[in-house]
Amino acid sequence: MIDYTTLEDAIIAALAPLVPAGVELMAWPETEAEYSRPCIKPRISVVYHSSKYGALISAAESTQEESVSIQCYLQAQRLRGSFGIYDLKAHVLKYLLGLIVPNFTPLSAHTFEMAERDAPMGGIFAYNLVMNTKAISQQTSVNNYEDPFALSLSLVSNDYGNNDVVEAWPAASDPDDLIL
Repeated sequence: MIDYTTLEDAIIAALAPLVPAGVELMAWPETEAEYSRPCIKPRISVVYHSSKYGALISAAESTQEESVSIQCYLQAQRLRGSFGIYDLKAHVLKYLLGLIVPNFTPLSAHTFEMAERDAPMGGIFAYNLVMNTKAISQQTSVNNYEDPFALSLSLVSNDYGNNDVVEAWPAASDPDDLIL
């Protein structure tokens, strides 16, 4: 299973050099109440956006390529000029294009579009800059169908080949527990 929080944290760490220049940098808040409006300083909020899954790579196991999109929600009081939206976008791309996060391919730009023009909230411009990466997600279930009391094992890999045991359990401890 892909760890989206690790990916978000790595992106925030890569953008950290923008903070001393006056940019507010944050992971998307857990609740709406934690999200302050309007923003006074230029703001970048990072959040997992979506995933698309490729065809099965292996028929013997559940191995798929997962295309992951991460959204950088950019907010500023102006479009142009120092730390306006366009400048903010250029800075984000400078730090993120080609960034390699362990277990993922290098980040690439996907889309940049207006999210909203928040006039009642002080004239804040908001744009979505979506970045893409890929990971291989592999899950293998090893079951001994001839012996229902054998150990079942689930392996997951998103590191292009390194496997971790994530679940291990007896298939059944009592014949009455078997679901047939």
